[in-house]
Amino acid sequence: MGKLSPDGSWEYACQFGGSSFDQPISLISDCHGNVYVSGYFDSNQLNFYFRTTDNISNNIPQLTIKNYRIEDGFVAKLSPDGSWNQ
Repeated sequence: MGKLSPDGSWEYACQFGGSSFDQPISLISDCHGNVYVSGYFDSNQLNFYFRTTDNISNNIPQLTIKNYRIEDGFVAKLSPDGSWNQ
């Protein structure tokens, strides 16, 4: 996911995933500009990354959700400033 400025330039890009099968199912937004994504994942952990043009190769996850089953569900919130919350 990403956010563009009114002039069309990139403000940030966000990515999430793990080492196995990860499936987003739903993506919705609210009136405050937050985006919610939900789904399930088969990886040992699901990592959420935040990248700007200044740190495009940032490989340090901002949020990590651990998997305690064979398949686990997740819900994550992406704020307008690009921060991930569980």
